[in-house]
Amino acid sequence: MAQLASLDQGVLQQTVSQLSGLETAADLILVDTGAGISNNVLGFVLAAPEVVVVTTPEPTAIVDAYGIIKTLDARNRDARINLVVNMVESESEARSVFAKVSGIIERFLTVRVSLLGWVEKDGNVGRSVLQQQPFLRAYPYTVASKRVNMLAGAILAQDATPAAPQREGFFAKLGRVLFK
Repeated sequence: MAQLASLDQGVLQQTVSQLSGLETAADLILVDTGAGISNNVLGFVLAAPEVVVVTTPEPTAIVDAYGIIKTLDARNRDARINLVVNMVESESEARSVFAKVSGIIERFLTVRVSLLGWVEKDGNVGRSVLQQQPFLRAYPYTVASKRVNMLAGAILAQDATPAAPQREGFFAKLGRVLFK
């Protein structure tokens, strides 16, 4: 679904309409919007009951993460917001990045962000890209794969207690946000 965030309006509208049937067939729908804050990305983020913001220790990535969280705050969102710190050297680096981000958020915004987890740097991820294979399949027992599986477990555990009951489904809300 990563390409959804960059589709033109007509194709996006048709795709959202076709995907709306997934809501009755799936307990959880995960949409990777990619980096940055385009109108389509913003639509997906505003429609979601839970948002997982992924950043890295790089300053530009942290600024992008803050930007999306600030946008959520400005729109008075009730979504649960979680942060994942990717490509870190260690748990302490991940916690340090989270402390910086959450400190700025607590100082300037009203929303709260939780640390969902982190993924350490893993050379096997780059190798799997060259092999054109998902790294979880190509290297299932490496550090990055184990962390991603832990993150999936954490997301599923949180999903057992929904953020807030929704009057409308994700795709209906997405359509309202994107195509108003």
